[in-house]
Amino acid sequence: SRLYLDLAEREAKIRKLIDANIVGITFWQIAGPITEANDAFLQIVGYDHTDLQAGQLDWRTLTPTEYQEHIDNYLLSALRTTGQIGPYEKEYIRKDGSRVPVLVVSAGIDEASDEGISFVLDLTERRRREEASRVMQKGLEHANRVATMGQLAVSIAHEVKQPITGIVTNAYVSLRGLKSEAPDLSR
Repeated sequence: SRLYLDLAEREAKIRKLIDANIVGITFWQIAGPITEANDAFLQIVGYDHTDLQAGQLDWRTLTPTEYQEHIDNYLLSALRTTGQIGPYEKEYIRKDGSRVPVLVVSAGIDEASDEGISFVLDLTERRRREEASRVMQKGLEHANRVATMGQLAVSIAHEVKQPITGIVTNAYVSLRGLKSEAPDLSR
């Protein structure tokens, strides 16, 4: 009746959100297995639905070891305390062995279960832009240093050239005076 229609309508809305592939979405168990994931998440980690159905996706094995201690000691206790985690940055190990930087927000399904949902955003493009910006900034800093050194060199050259020009001019005048028939030595 009406209750079943409301439930079916909510489930359809949730399914539409998951299938929209705007962001990676996973349903997981605290022990590690990922029980469901949308195409966006599978694309982020390089797996497919066959791998998911075969039970090959486990958030613990997808997570590099350097993140495990932080997750176990801090994030999972926060999940048990507040029911949610994040957002936090980490990496996943893709199927091909490469790593992908991600931003993750997670929540427990309910207080009684060891299941949760995570929303995962691929940060690869953001990191690429940050690196390009960092390289450009270093290039600008280098160009600024080179320009400053050029200005300093011009300034030093000018300061050194001025007295030398005076000395050279006086030397030419002296040489001309000495070449005359009877130099006026008193002058």
